[in-house]
Amino acid sequence: MAFSRTPEQSTYQTKQIRLVRELNSRGTNANKDEDYVNFYPEQIKNRNTKENELYLVKRDGSSEFIASVASSSVRGLFFWEKENQLFVAVSDDIYIYNATTGALTTTLSTAFSTTTGHVGFTEFLYDDGSVKVVATDGTTLQTIDSAGTRVAGADVDMPVHLPYPVFLDGYLFILAANTADLYNSELNDPLAYTAGDFITAEMLPDQATWVSRLNNYLIVAGNQSIEYFWDAAVATGSPLQRNDTPIKLSGLLSGMATIGNKMFIIGSHNESQPDVFMLEDLKMTPVGTEAIRRHLAAINFSGVQTIKASIVSRSGHDLYVFNTGSACYAYDIESKLWARWAWQTESSFDLENSVNAAAGDGYKTFFSLSGDSAVYRFDPSLYQDNGTTFPAIVVTDNEEFDSYNQKTMHRFTLWADKPTASATGTLQWTDDDYQNYSTGQSIDLYSELPSVYRLGRFRRRAFKWTFTQNQPHRLKGFEVDINLGNH
Repeated sequence: MAFSRTPEQSTYQTKQIRLVRELNSRGTNANKDEDYVNFYPEQIKNRNTKENELYLVKRDGSSEFIASVASSSVRGLFFWEKENQLFVAVSDDIYIYNATTGALTTTLSTAFSTTTGHVGFTEFLYDDGSVKVVATDGTTLQTIDSAGTRVAGADVDMPVHLPYPVFLDGYLFILAANTADLYNSELNDPLAYTAGDFITAEMLPDQATWVSRLNNYLIVAGNQSIEYFWDAAVATGSPLQRNDTPIKLSGLLSGMATIGNKMFIIGSHNESQPDVFMLEDLKMTPVGTEAIRRHLAAINFSGVQTIKASIVSRSGHDLYVFNTGSACYAYDIESKLWARWAWQTESSFDLENSVNAAAGDGYKTFFSLSGDSAVYRFDPSLYQDNGTTFPAIVVTDNEEFDSYNQKTMHRFTLWADKPTASATGTLQWTDDDYQNYSTGQSIDLYSELPSVYRLGRFRRRAFKWTFTQNQPHRLKGFEVDINLGNH
């Protein structure tokens, strides 16, 4: 047969490795299988062709906004937009800061009878149009006006309650501790209460552990049920009435956060393993992955504050973020995809409290960390956490490239945005199911073709890309040149 430069079957192929898939770590081991650390997914839509492009974008860095005032954790954060004030509860005190400059304006000393546990805040609108902030630790409930004047409630009919105050239609609503009773204040007075002015969440025999507002409903959650109440203007006792139609026979375990007409919780259906759920209007949808459910199943839920959760609104994205202590997961509400976050060089991001603020100098997200009384802010111009560079890491699933034959890899290339100057990252790969990784190979994203060559033989291969520069980083995927073997 005559020699031909065109073989009948070419074994050389160029393959693409698309990213932004579901986190799928097996068991509770986050070091195996698809994983994204310190990224958020970004979906670019073409409204004409309906085509979508998915990217991984390195999350914003952060800087200290307010220095520590004590050797204890922040118990609660609240932003009062009308006055451009940031309220910070630490120990038994409340510190009030200018949300633009970070200057301390008022200190309310010994505002609470407790020094630990959550502190809740809400605004209260009076019928004369004035507004005050309500703050409570569950024992001491008080109002604070724009001048920083504090008035503590002293009504003996006010129950010891859970520190989650909610305003609705001129009333303040609180849950009596260790009951299923939702109390309301007297109309137009958050500090005055009447014995018997409550309604009970009694569809299932569980105690109520959280109350929040969703649209025009008050949501009362226990570990077996979630009930909906609305203001029916009942003349005596509670003004509320239960709506039996949307009641959920699912319970709240922890991790509640609300944005618009959406509420996120960590809960469970009856006796099933925990999951993350989104309540949107009257609908409840699971949004967790199998990997996240496996992680949650290993946690001992001792109360609704076991896992801290927040809504973080940054760089055009709204994310539901929850911290278990050993891991921090971020769910992009638009793309419905998850990533993991880690603070500085740590393995998790111990986010304790977070508040999104339309401050006088622009939109900000303030947050605090477990065991720390400092307040930080996310900063889109930084890619460090309070001066310490953090790594953005991509780990792919094992790739066989449609064949279990021995293969040879000639070239690996990153599809990423080109920086304005030299910016290097490190590529590693593993051919033995994540047990051992190769020596790191440096790739400069500023080069014309950011690649490495001669990557050896393998049957299955997974890649790990680490970018630790104080620079932005947006990644679309990987491309490889391989030669498929025949055995």
